[in-house]
Amino acid sequence: MSELAKTSNGFSIPLPNGMTFVGLHSTQAVSAKFLIKEIFVRGYYDKPGFEISPGDRVIDIGANMGLFALWASPRVGDGEIVCVEPSSTMDTLQANLLQNSIHNVRTIRCAVGAKEGTFELLEYPEFNGVNHRADFVPAPWGQFFIRLLHRRKVLPPVRVECECRTLESVLQETKFDRVRLLKIDCEGGEYDILAGASNDVLRHFDRICMEFHEIHASHDHRVLVRRLEQAGFQLTVVRPWFDRLFLRTGGIWAVRKDHR
Repeated sequence: MSELAKTSNGFSIPLPNGMTFVGLHSTQAVSAKFLIKEIFVRGYYDKPGFEISPGDRVIDIGANMGLFALWASPRVGDGEIVCVEPSSTMDTLQANLLQNSIHNVRTIRCAVGAKEGTFELLEYPEFNGVNHRADFVPAPWGQFFIRLLHRRKVLPPVRVECECRTLESVLQETKFDRVRLLKIDCEGGEYDILAGASNDVLRHFDRICMEFHEIHASHDHRVLVRRLEQAGFQLTVVRPWFDRLFLRTGGIWAVRKDHR
């Protein structure tokens, strides 16, 4: 992976696809390096059957600083990506769209949940990839590894209030009738997203890739599995032992049976 270069306000990192990621704050460097390795180097989203192609429409819930969008933008070509993100990382995402002259990505600044309203979000200044609802408690081992990555005491999280909308509301704003891929990575928010989405809403999505979390007493990924199966998806659960035991996370890759 290319080396980080410091700028007057933050940093920049050349990406393997020829784009450049710009971080607005030096505190974003650890998260950026982690996500670049996961998406561009290890190819997390390069999963057979989940390819995105020119003309495709993609919705990215939990878009964070936009690294998935930077990876996906050249692939969809004249298609479109809609990035949904409630936290201050949206500022970095939008800066990267300008930096790389990207015109096939739109942004919506909100969280997605079971109902319209607001809730309190915890933002981690030095590892924004784990921003989550204030009423969720991350796995202790996850907190330990964050500290290990920094090798020092990290800044405490910041509480912010954010707007919350339903998946139906977001879909209506996009004006998409059919979506090739719905990506969800929102640190426990996936349960409310699916709970608030009807079968009629979910039928608009051909494929769903979702990171699930079990960081609250009510979280059980089998609830997500049953909900997607009931909505007409055939799915695979991927849960490496390390993620299962220490981070309490995993992945769900779902395909609509009538869109295979």
